[in-house]
Amino acid sequence: MARTGRPRVPLEERLARSLVATPPPIEVDRLGRSIVGPCAIWTGALDSDGYGVIFDTDRRTNRKVHRLAYELAVGEITDQLDHLCRVRNCAAPTHLEDVPGVVNTARGDLGERERSKVECVNGHAFDEVNTYVDKVGARHCRVCDRDRHRAAHSVTPLRSSSAGRK
Repeated sequence: MARTGRPRVPLEERLARSLVATPPPIEVDRLGRSIVGPCAIWTGALDSDGYGVIFDTDRRTNRKVHRLAYELAVGEITDQLDHLCRVRNCAAPTHLEDVPGVVNTARGDLGERERSKVECVNGHAFDEVNTYVDKVGARHCRVCDRDRHRAAHSVTPLRSSSAGRK
């Protein structure tokens, strides 16, 4: 069935039309490197997390704008993109870095919040004696882990089948 109506505007053109150059909110990223160039702020639709989205008519699905812009300018993305400027709807390829998910999380606000905690949710100190770090870099409370292990492996006495019978 042939498409009628307006001619289809290429994805790259639709992307370029909705990007506005804006000074980045910070001059230096979290690693102390200068932010190069202005943010390319997406003025179109945003998803619930604040990332720009655009409909890809060829794939028939929404795509994240920053991922599309990076792919067009740099190439294939191997893992996750870290927004060095900390602006989720920025699509400037110079503000994006392809990094493993663990690195992206550690650099982000969540990683910073977690690192700033001095005690676990049950009030045990995050110190050298009571804390261990797993292979993905998450901290764990030894006291809580021991208590969870004991609760999971404790033996509960079985009720006698004759109990309560007359």
